[in-house]
Amino acid sequence: MSQVPTSRSLICEHDDKFVGFLSIVGSPVPRLRHSAHPALGVLRESWGQGVATRLMNEALRWAPTAGISRLELSVMTTNSRAIALYEPLGFKFEGLRRRAYVINGVGVDDHLMGYVFEA
Repeated sequence: MSQVPTSRSLICEHDDKFVGFLSIVGSPVPRLRHSAHPALGVLRESWGQGVATRLMNEALRWAPTAGISRLELSVMTTNSRAIALYEPLGFKFEGLRRRAYVINGVGVDDHLMGYVFEA
């Protein structure tokens, strides 16, 4: 299996304990190579300590060096903490997916958000 140069995974540790991760998934398809999808997770006990911000800042630093000019992600409309992370970093709302998730039998919408690196 070949590696995709526009994909990367990061693990964040504190005191030798896992506290978060960031996975950036790019595509080998030529017309999509400029774009990648970050997925972020932080342990609840580490929320509010800057872990997510540091991981996302690393994504924003690294992406252009890998030829990525666009990051795009989905975030549940009810996830105000995530939205409060992404907006100040420069992610913009680009769309709404209705009932994108079903949680405990209830449909939850999500926002499509994108970050475009200016040349």
